[in-house]
Amino acid sequence: MERVIRLTPFEAYMWADDSARHPMTALIEIEYSGRLQRSLFEAALSQTLLAHPLLRAVIDDTCRPPRWIVQENASPFLHWDDEFASLEFPNGVEHIDLTAEVGLRVWVRAGEESGRVVLQLHHACTDGVGVTNFVTDFLRAYAALGNGEAVPTLRDHGALEWRDRFYKRPWLGRLKTLYGVATHARTWRRSRPIPLRDEDSGKRRSKRPMDSISHRVLDTPELEGLVKAAHEADVTVNDLMLRDLLQVLAPRCEHRATGVDDCVCVCMPVNLRAPEDAPMPAANKMFMSFLRRTPAQCRDAEGLLRSVREETSYIKRTRRGLRMLEVFRLAMLLRGEVPQALLKKGSFATAVLSNLGRLVGQDVGLPTDEDGRLLASGITVERLITAPNGRPGTAAVFVILTYAGRMIISLRFDPESLSDDSAQELLDAFVERLRATAAVPLPEAVLV
Repeated sequence: MERVIRLTPFEAYMWADDSARHPMTALIEIEYSGRLQRSLFEAALSQTLLAHPLLRAVIDDTCRPPRWIVQENASPFLHWDDEFASLEFPNGVEHIDLTAEVGLRVWVRAGEESGRVVLQLHHACTDGVGVTNFVTDFLRAYAALGNGEAVPTLRDHGALEWRDRFYKRPWLGRLKTLYGVATHARTWRRSRPIPLRDEDSGKRRSKRPMDSISHRVLDTPELEGLVKAAHEADVTVNDLMLRDLLQVLAPRCEHRATGVDDCVCVCMPVNLRAPEDAPMPAANKMFMSFLRRTPAQCRDAEGLLRSVREETSYIKRTRRGLRMLEVFRLAMLLRGEVPQALLKKGSFATAVLSNLGRLVGQDVGLPTDEDGRLLASGITVERLITAPNGRPGTAAVFVILTYAGRMIISLRFDPESLSDDSAQELLDAFVERLRATAAVPLPEAVLV
């Protein structure tokens, strides 16, 4: 008997906002050393999928509201080849149609001593934390099978119901949040994000290759320098990164401002998982908050950092980003669909900065080597690189992941807005600014 799961308002939004031109998907690339065994890989993938229902489900859009239909014998796209083979989307199509296929695709490029695994996941199925949970669950299953052990219980299917629970007293919490929507709607309408794009962006290609995630790495001394700088300024490392990104973006887009209220806007996804949500399968339990500053406000580094600290503290204390989720919920309740005014109507943000935090072996039930790299039955995870696509008009999505004592800074950019060279220059400028903040001299070669 098929299993039916309701779409949450946020899932409905991510599905409705999806398009072939701007797919709501993310890529994660896992670089490893060692020899990957195909039979173990496929068995571990099957076992892991059993623990994550939304990654083996399709959407039934014949009813209102639409719903998930979990596929009992899901077979996601899987392409296995040698380590030198190119990566290509199926039939050259990046977009995943969730009414026709599940929200997961897998590529393996395996050599005798090293290789990489690339996953493409639909954002309606999971957020960034869910992606890393899926990856670590797969590694646990691979390790168990490789050791001749039973695969441990990875997730609790019943915990999926928690992905849409945000309040101790739901109705009171939602009323307070909707009141916040009403009182701040005027400011939202007046403030327009300044787009980041090249002068000739109208001539840009609309397709990007699969290996289009750029990344740089801050090594351990640089990471420690950032932590020290944050401690001395009485802010978080994330506050420092937001300040530095705003200062990098402002001079690159301020000439496009058309009014005094136009702003540089950075979207900051915030994870809403509580400790009791740990057994939850891959899903979305997050909200988006937007930090807006005029180009003039970005010129004062110390004042900008103080204002960022105050705003991020307010966001965490009040969970301000839930306002957008409640607008989606109200629309779904009244109309059975997300309002068209929120779909494909331009950008909410100039750029996105998502910090996925630290990936530590002891937190995910995996052994590590002396450098903190994850180990699983003969393979060592050397690096993880991940980034989602942005909405139309959001030129750059930065993702931060700290792994094995190093900070990996990934960028996925909109080829309709930025050229390859412009995107690389933007990433280098952001990393250079972070290194300056950490008071660590910039190496001669910044490319990794």
